[in-house]
Amino acid sequence: KEGYTWLDTIQFSTYTRSLGRDSVLIPLWKHSMFAKGWVYSNETQDKLSNVVVTLQNLTDGKIDSVITNPSGVYNFLVMPNKRYRINAQKEGFIPNEFELNTRGLTDGELLNDFLLEEVFNEKEIIQFDFDKWEIKKEYHQQLEGIVAAMRKNKKLHIHIGAYADSRGTHEYNQNLSDHRANQVVAYFETHGIEKTRVTAIGFGEELILNHCSNGVICTDVEHSKNRRAELKVQVTRD
Repeated sequence: KEGYTWLDTIQFSTYTRSLGRDSVLIPLWKHSMFAKGWVYSNETQDKLSNVVVTLQNLTDGKIDSVITNPSGVYNFLVMPNKRYRINAQKEGFIPNEFELNTRGLTDGELLNDFLLEEVFNEKEIIQFDFDKWEIKKEYHQQLEGIVAAMRKNKKLHIHIGAYADSRGTHEYNQNLSDHRANQVVAYFETHGIEKTRVTAIGFGEELILNHCSNGVICTDVEHSKNRRAELKVQVTRD
């Protein structure tokens, strides 16, 4: 029946039987469980279209795929008691995937978003002190290396994503990450890199790297991993 699937199997034998009538009950499972999510750019947080999202049924070996529209959404029907691998890939981005297990589940939306990173030539991470946005001297050598590469190759573009830890209000952390992003931009400008070759975005307390989200007790060392700027050197597309 459309919208339903028979999940089980039944064995039936007529051995030693020549007459009569038997009834067989066949329970059908209504399609009511979906793997769903959105695909975002890790650099801009924009939803990505034309992403090929593939659903591989690891239990049965079946494969299905969709291409995201401008809303960046993917949606698959998934069956109970199966194992799946979901993969997302788009030209110019690093593929990403995760596994899904529906054991014991029969309905609902299983929401998982993808963050795809653009392909980059080099990536550096610098960290900041609590509630500060000044670049520490220990990172100057890393930044000087990026400056030298960009002076040598005019096709290189740098993307800066700046972040804060979860302490403080959402608005405060957004402002703090903006300061950090602008501080890195200013460093490159003072070293002769044109502003048009630099893209910088502050993400506030979004994209925490560990478990230290709002309300979670963490040490300062654990929080410090999230006080960062990620610098990715990429070749501009013609």
